[in-house]
Amino acid sequence: MEVTAKEEIQVLAGFSKRNAPHIKGVLNLTIPLDESPIWILGQYLSQLGLSTESRRPLEEGKWVKYYRLNPEDVAFTINNFTFYYFF
Repeated sequence: MEVTAKEEIQVLAGFSKRNAPHIKGVLNLTIPLDESPIWILGQYLSQLGLSTESRRPLEEGKWVKYYRLNPEDVAFTINNFTFYYFF
């Protein structure tokens, strides 16, 4: 699944900025008010050992940037979770 920064990520960023002091207290993660939604998502993902990759196709004369989870990070996380889950 791919998303653009114009979708649900905007909601996540707004919530994060409104609740930045609480997020700092719980996750020890600083959310600057001037950072982009995709940067904020990246910070949450990095806490889980995940990252994003992107592609930027030309659609109807405009460049659109799509993001998805890095498949190598996902595979690594799933393999490690499975290992700990069964042992």
